[in-house]
Amino acid sequence: MRLHIDIDSNIQESSITIQASEIDDKLKSIIEFIEQTTKPKQINGRRDKDIHLINLDKVYRFYIEDKILTMETKEGKYIVDQRLYQIEKIITKSFIKISKSEIVNLDYVDHLSFTNTGHVQIFIKNGVFTYSSRRYLKDIKERLNL
Repeated sequence: MRLHIDIDSNIQESSITIQASEIDDKLKSIIEFIEQTTKPKQINGRRDKDIHLINLDKVYRFYIEDKILTMETKEGKYIVDQRLYQIEKIITKSFIKISKSEIVNLDYVDHLSFTNTGHVQIFIKNGVFTYSSRRYLKDIKERLNL
């Protein structure tokens, strides 16, 4: 694999072009890395009338409660004025969707427990636990190499 960088002061906006005969695992890793670096690192969370800028790497989970998207961190809970599908587009690779109403940061997962009903009980390092839906079980197992 060759790397070619063209520096030109006349270029208005940086761009990346990849030329390859096929997409292999190395190329997929490079693409994922580039995509992760271009995603926002912070998200707005509302508590009372205050807006807080929260770093995504500090978020334990996003979940819908009473039709309101909530973001949970060490500092507490914040309301997010976006939809869950919008959050999915900006989160990093460390997050995983565990149900249609919840996304968890794997960096803060303490341990998992499989239930008799086919669900996964997910214990977060802050002492909270949640359940995955069976629909997302395959994705969870693949992502965690279970």
